[in-house]
Amino acid sequence: MRKGVNRKQKLFVYLVKDVKEIDESTFKNDMISLNETLKIKTKNFRLLAIVVYPNKEKNKYTFNSIDNIDFLNIDVLSSSNGVQFLEEKDNAYINIILNVKYKYKLKEYYKTQN
Repeated sequence: MRKGVNRKQKLFVYLVKDVKEIDESTFKNDMISLNETLKIKTKNFRLLAIVVYPNKEKNKYTFNSIDNIDFLNIDVLSSSNGVQFLEEKDNAYINIILNVKYKYKLKEYYKTQN
């Protein structure tokens, strides 16, 4: 079971948005390599690697961890502009996931951008 994230721990987020498919083995290896580079530069962190699959019929996700890397694959109803999803249900869905998995107070940036 994954250790909980505390507020003093840094969270680095790597987002791949709006993909139809991805070579998961290559992506996993790339994230492991990025994680090793980050370990040289800093300590006390987690790496969250998110892959967003847009235009699906319903929201669903998978969440797996390796070492201090968390992999989140998420199906959403709409596409993303990199800050928010076009469908508000998608924004709420990912916020719920992140609030359950992490103890950070995430700024709701998308609500300030009108």
